[in-house]
Amino acid sequence: MHALSAERNMPRFPRRETLADFFRMDHRQRVRVPELARLLDVAEHQVREILRAEAVDWGEAAACLFDAWPRARILAALGPELARRIPAAFHPIPVQ
Repeated sequence: MHALSAERNMPRFPRRETLADFFRMDHRQRVRVPELARLLDVAEHQVREILRAEAVDWGEAAACLFDAWPRARILAALGPELARRIPAAFHPIPVQ
């Protein structure tokens, strides 16, 4: 497979605005499948197959997001203000 075509098939990291909108949400809200699919850069039917639901709790959606993308990259994209909305236990720590 040509390297360029493989790169086109790789999921794209969400835009900062898309991430920011998600992390500004009230954590008690449900997240609709189209929104989660956009965050994960996958087709809606793939999210539905995995979750077997039309919407999920914010925490479930956040878990999918953290599984799909490196946490350090998410935090860097959000910037310090929005990164504070993510519990400290989810922030990477230096290892010696």
